[in-house]
Formats: sequence, structure tokens, C-alpha cells
Amino acid sequence: MKYLLVCCMALSLLVSPETSKEKKLLGVWKFENVAQTEHVSGNIFRNVTSGLKDEILITFQPDHTGIIKDVDLKTKASFTWELKSGHLAIIVEIQNSILQSLNGTFRMQFAGKKELKLVAPDGKVVTLSRPRS
Repeated sequence: MKYLLVCCMALSLLVSPETSKEKKLLGVWKFENVAQTEHVSGNIFRNVTSGLKDEILITFQPDHTGIIKDVDLKTKASFTWELKSGHLAIIVEIQNSILQSLNGTFRMQFAGKKELKLVAPDGKVVTLSRPRS
């Protein structure tokens, strides 16, 4: 019984919440949109959502690098990422203003296996989805 308990404890250390989130993150995602609240004046705010006309695929690789690929324009850019204390940090060196919104630290919110929302401290939300096979 003690042996079984020790094995279960060791296994739980190997499958930490961080590892589980990383496994969910790995692979290809499709860039859907960026949503944020902008201050207009006084107490007036508006929600602004910006999407892309092109199909943008984002691949998170196990070595903590990634590739952003614009399928329509046939261009690629690379990035690095790190998962620490439940927060995803992405470093994107790309000039496209919408894709630059991926640069930063985010809280990850998974909606099943098909959707991922990256929430920045300023309230900006980047939505990614799994592309159809």
C-alpha cells in the first residue's frame, strides 16, 4: 500500500497543472481576433474587436519556440514562449500591429480542446481556435 501511495505521489508531481496546460497549448492554433475595451471619454468605454482577413496559424512547439504563418501571404515569423505560474509569456518580433498583440504575458483560458483565450493584464483578449482538419 505504501508503495502504491509513493508511486501515485510521484506521478502527480510529473503531471502538474503547468505540464497539463503546456500539453493543451502545444500544436497549431488559428488566430481569430483581439478584443479590448477602449476609453472614449468620461465614463464611456467601447469594446473593439479586430480580426484578420488572412488565415494566420500559430504553432506552439515543445522546445518553447513557435511559428506564426500567414497562409494567404505565404510568410512566416518565429517567436518564443514560456509558461510560468499559469501565465503564458510570448515574445513576438513582428511589425504587424495585430500580431504584435500576441507579445506579452497572458492568463490562459481553455474552452474545451478547440478554443483558447489569452487574457492580458490590461484586459485585452486574444482568441485562438484549433483549425479544422
